[in-house]
Amino acid sequence: FFFFFFFFFKQKTAYEIGVRLVGSEMCIRDRVSTQSTWDTMLPLPIKQGERTNLFDPLMENIKSEFGPQVAERLENTLRLLQEYRDSLVEIQKYIAGMDSLKRVAMQSKIYLSMWSSICQSFTFGPEKGSIDIKFTWTDPYKRKKTVNANPNSERMAVLYNLGVVYNQIGQNLASLNGNYKEAAGEFMTAAWIFEELRTELGNYNLKDLGVDLSDQHVHMCSHLMKAQAQHCVYEHLCGATPDKYGLMAKVVMQTAICYGSAYSLSLIHICRCRRSTLCRSRWSPYH
Repeated sequence: FFFFFFFFFKQKTAYEIGVRLVGSEMCIRDRVSTQSTWDTMLPLPIKQGERTNLFDPLMENIKSEFGPQVAERLENTLRLLQEYRDSLVEIQKYIAGMDSLKRVAMQSKIYLSMWSSICQSFTFGPEKGSIDIKFTWTDPYKRKKTVNANPNSERMAVLYNLGVVYNQIGQNLASLNGNYKEAAGEFMTAAWIFEELRTELGNYNLKDLGVDLSDQHVHMCSHLMKAQAQHCVYEHLCGATPDKYGLMAKVVMQTAICYGSAYSLSLIHICRCRRSTLCRSRWSPYH
């Protein structure tokens, strides 16, 4: 009676952004910073959740609305949904390496697809015939728990963490493997996720979900991911085409603009004390 569709985020590389700046064809003969790429990539905090029982309320609703045969047919699928949810709310335990990061990213995408289908197929709320589930997530900045019965708030929290995971994948590729081209693609995927998250927050008119899910913070995260993608493009150019000074200059300028945008947004953000200082230290060498 309802279907689960798996969606896949299109991974954009920084090359697809296009170099849109015009400026002088300045020569870059040396690296702009002696810091390692790992030191110049900014991590984002993971949003921690609490376990909640999805299986029983969903099964009870399906039995009453569609009959026990439909409930029995969907039992294994709902158990898988519960299993994914239990692992994703304690995501910090499962992101120790590249393989685990990629596994968490895939599980997050599957869960989001399944959860979107459920949100479209059921009515949530305290009313009779509806499904009443509370979702608890903790703001990593203020360490404040938020409890929300809106099923879309669950999607926003998991989508945010998915952006954080792609950011960490990009950091690992840049720092451990020196694979800057692929890392740029992962950072751009993270940027796209944060842009999508910001759009959905506005469409659903969801508020008071925590500092990390505020419009300013999500907007800042998007610019930060674009900056780190451009940074990786520059690192790649330094090794692959060190003689293309004009292109490198434009990439450096674009990187500074993206870091500057993230820094400006962090100034009005409640966690500005740490994040703005980090942004400032990263983008200032490019000026």
